Amino acid sequence: MGWWPSLSHPGANVTGVVSLGKILGPKQLELLHELVPKADPVNRKNGVIKSDTDSMREAADSKMVRLVIVEATDDGGIDSAFAAAREQHARAVIVQVDPFLDGRREKIAALAARSRLPAIGSHPEFASAGGLVSYGNSLPEVYRLQGQYVGRIRKGVRPADMPVQQSIKVEMVINLKTAKTLGLTVPQSLLGRADEAIE
Repeated sequence: MGWWPSLSHPGANVTGVVSLGKILGPKQLELLHELVPKADPVNRKNGVIKSDTDSMREAADSKMVRLVIVEATDDGGIDSAFAAAREQHARAVIVQVDPFLDGRREKIAALAARSRLPAIGSHPEFASAGGLVSYGNSLPEVYRLQGQYVGRIRKGVRPADMPVQQSIKVEMVINLKTAKTLGLTVPQSLLGRADEAIE
């Protein structure tokens, strides 16, 4: 199970709130595939989230889509990753959740636009920065669940007696301006599922 012997009884003096993790990568691939059929997405590999990369690989295989893995651990690496993506004829980009990359969403969105690559990230700010779409856990929901746990612990409840919660609320934001710039038509079925559309 990883850190806990069981999510319902974590034991020790530990509990918490976890995201959907492995589920989000394949879902992002599916959404991107809906927007850009036959796309070969680029995925940024991170040792901490290797299992997410593996589950995305499985999802790509099931859709018979070629998945190109590129890495970026510094600003120059982001430029090199996009150059490698263009060299390998990638047609879309999936940006995995990563503190370094989250802090450079404007640069990534700009490079994606310059490279004419549709890009999906995890947080709404990525779509606001010019990425095509964002799909991921709702951070306000994660913070709300964490706040509830802090309140319970302050009232004397032992963390070991509280199950680990999984935040299941997700948000999708589509940037219609970016879609138009890329010459993409966003299917109405996808627009209907979006929490927000940026025009």
